[in-house]
Amino acid sequence: LVIIMKKNKNYRNLTKNEKKIIKEKFYNTEYGKITKHRLNRLVIYGICGLIVAFFILFTETSLGFLVTSYILLFLSAVYLIASFTLRRKELNNFLNK
Repeated sequence: LVIIMKKNKNYRNLTKNEKKIIKEKFYNTEYGKITKHRLNRLVIYGICGLIVAFFILFTETSLGFLVTSYILLFLSAVYLIASFTLRRKELNNFLNK
């Protein structure tokens, strides 16, 4: 028996030019446009959260504010990481279709 496995392409292994082409094709689809706006919104929330967290961290001395700042810092980092991970996952799924 010969088992033929379909080799899935991986977005991370593509060249810079191939990634650019895949991004253009994906973002020209209706689903791609919606996804791009949602992921960009996550990035904006993450950056704003980081700015506010660092502002609170360096200006406030109260323990409550510091704890809040660390929690906001952690959650903002999670938003940013999740946004880039989901973006790569969606592009990888589009590449394999």
